[in-house]
Amino acid sequence: MEDTLRRAEASHRAHLLRYAQELEEKGASLEAMDLYLQLLQGFPESPEGAGAREKLLALAQRWEAQGRVYSALHLLKRLGEVLQPGEG
Repeated sequence: MEDTLRRAEASHRAHLLRYAQELEEKGASLEAMDLYLQLLQGFPESPEGAGAREKLLALAQRWEAQGRVYSALHLLKRLGEVLQPGEG
């Protein structure tokens, strides 16, 4: 039973990461950001959490390159809050 639950959770995480990536590819970067943050907050040590962290950093870099500095800084602040809760 425990193994079944772990597999279901892993499948759920993988689905969320794929969905966030699809949203980002379609230009819905804010919605993707929200899903990435949820993944990272809920499953920080998982492969999907690590993937979400990388996607968030890449998104912040892209926004900065596009001149969306406030959006990039806001994302980095949110990322810091998720990675170190209680210190923000």
